[in-house]
Amino acid sequence: MSEAAPGEDRPGSVSGERRPRRLRLGRIVRPHGLSGEVVVSQTPLRSPELLALRTVSLVRADGEVVAAGAVAASRDFGPHLLVRFAGVDSPEKAAELRGLWLEAERAALPDAGAGVVYHYDLLDLEVVDESGRGLGRVRSVLTTGANEVLEVAGAAGEILIPYHPGTVLGWDPEARRLTVRLPAGLEEVYRRPDSGGGTRGPEDGPAAPESGRP
Repeated sequence: MSEAAPGEDRPGSVSGERRPRRLRLGRIVRPHGLSGEVVVSQTPLRSPELLALRTVSLVRADGEVVAAGAVAASRDFGPHLLVRFAGVDSPEKAAELRGLWLEAERAALPDAGAGVVYHYDLLDLEVVDESGRGLGRVRSVLTTGANEVLEVAGAAGEILIPYHPGTVLGWDPEARRLTVRLPAGLEEVYRRPDSGGGTRGPEDGPAAPESGRP
């Protein structure tokens, strides 16, 4: 989850048919330990929030639902979660879950709270600067050591925009539009053209002189 920018409403007030009914909450990447726990990455939830759901769908990458997973235990593990499902009590059983996604109905998720927004509530928002110039739409939210970064894809290519009050000014919930203020030089330093190349982000620091790419 991210801290909401000034003027943003809480996730529950956002509407629009682009928002998926069932949401991916993380991916099981590997077993952990001897008790059947698994490491869940790419999750916007913390352990109490996942426990509150009680049951999630375990889904293959193609969307096929494999089973319903009853969440027996969950604890924070750095940026990830350690999760144990009912009936999974060994590393061997945990290994069978590798690669599956956790999904849940949007309506079942807890309110993110005042001043906080779930990552998926930012997806597909139109992004404009203060002058109204369109920069594209939010394609993904990247988690870095300092703050989240919005990956915005538009006609001119991709740009990585740090998500903090200095750059994200707010959004219009009805229009699903996010307004940003780009610091001088940011668009040139962190632009990722459609033609390909590196995938440098704000966490990597400034570009090397005359590199041709950030």
